[in-house]
Amino acid sequence: MGEGRGWGLRHGRAFRRFYDIGAELRGGVTPASCSPRFDRSNFTVIPTALSSNNPEDEMIKRLSYVAAFAGATALAAPASAEAWSGFYVGLHTGYTFGDVDQPYGDVGGPFIYTDQIAPDIDASIYGAQLGYNFTASEKWVLGVELQGSWGGRKGDDEGTGGDVNGVDIRSEYSLRARAGYLVLPDTLLYATVGWVTMDVNATAPNDGAVGEPVDGWTWGVGGEWSVTERWSTALEIRHDEMNETRFSFPIDGYDEGLTPNTTTVRLAFNWHP
Repeated sequence: MGEGRGWGLRHGRAFRRFYDIGAELRGGVTPASCSPRFDRSNFTVIPTALSSNNPEDEMIKRLSYVAAFAGATALAAPASAEAWSGFYVGLHTGYTFGDVDQPYGDVGGPFIYTDQIAPDIDASIYGAQLGYNFTASEKWVLGVELQGSWGGRKGDDEGTGGDVNGVDIRSEYSLRARAGYLVLPDTLLYATVGWVTMDVNATAPNDGAVGEPVDGWTWGVGGEWSVTERWSTALEIRHDEMNETRFSFPIDGYDEGLTPNTTTVRLAFNWHP
């Protein structure tokens, strides 16, 4: 009974001392004699010696080491552009706003008729990306990204030109350069520009679906945020400037010149191995 009471008093004092230290830390006071320091620039824990060899003090010291290391880990963020360098891979989702101009004319001739409406192709998209970043300076990050997107971006002209002519953007691939600036250690703001190609189907009543690639260039801006050491999330808005492309319908007796006009907002999640 007496031995149990002694154990309780000794450990009770130890827990009370650790509680008092925690209260001082919460109040912004760090006793130099009983707590470790850590250097946030490289996240290394630098212990400072306790003034006593008491076992209770030793227990407190070890617990405070753990607390300091956990705090340093929780606060860790990329310290410079170097932390953003290397390969990454990820997935994205988003939404496209836009339509498709489709003037028409005789087979092989100029597109002289513009009486039909442009099909609305607003729709959600999904896809994947692979990229590489490298350091240009302490704050600047340059890179290149290959991206593919899919989704149900389709519509028709509601027969306003006579026939009902439809369009379906089946997929989109882009290869772009990126230039970003670190406004905070974990926040990268960037601009992007590059080449884009779309796999497009156009339809007419008798010829059915005709598929052609539609090429152009794409540009936009975005922000990327470091969530953990290996994961980041990005929000981007990008506009596509596409070339007019001929789709021929010889059975129906006319050709169309399709030009998609699209702007897409993407939310991406990237893994940095």
